[in-house]
Amino acid sequence: AEYGLALANDNFGDNSTVYAEALVAFAEYLGKTDQPQRSNNSLETALQIVESKEGKKSVPYGRILSDMAYNGYRVVYRARSRKYEEATKQAEKALKILTKQLGSDNILLVGPKNALALIKQDNAWYETSERKKGKLLKEVEKLEAENVNVSKSVQGEYNTRTANLMT
Repeated sequence: AEYGLALANDNFGDNSTVYAEALVAFAEYLGKTDQPQRSNNSLETALQIVESKEGKKSVPYGRILSDMAYNGYRVVYRARSRKYEEATKQAEKALKILTKQLGSDNILLVGPKNALALIKQDNAWYETSERKKGKLLKEVEKLEAENVNVSKSVQGEYNTRTANLMT
């Protein structure tokens, strides 16, 4: 994976969209190998490149923010610090960008909605006020239902991604 990243850098330069795409792919690899912080570092570099090339309101920018939000959630969850402010901001911003660019029923909204649902669910777990806990859990339920519905409409009910969202 690192070799592919180096090739993209050597052949297209460290400020190219091809290199940014390679960084995103590398970040996915790092995320799957349980290295969310390193993954976010790669995504941050890709985000800077995409911002300079396509702007802060582009779909690629929103997608990268969505990935960063999920990784940020994982880092905070593991550390048990419950400081989800940055991941929440990233997920909300990604959701706003992607909804504006793609509409409210696009499969790319699943990522930021999933990150927000996980954050809210963890916050609900530690909430002492039953009223606040109930509100958070209702928001989680709404986000999860929206994810299942969009996945069903785009990919059908009988596929692994939809099934994963239904559990």
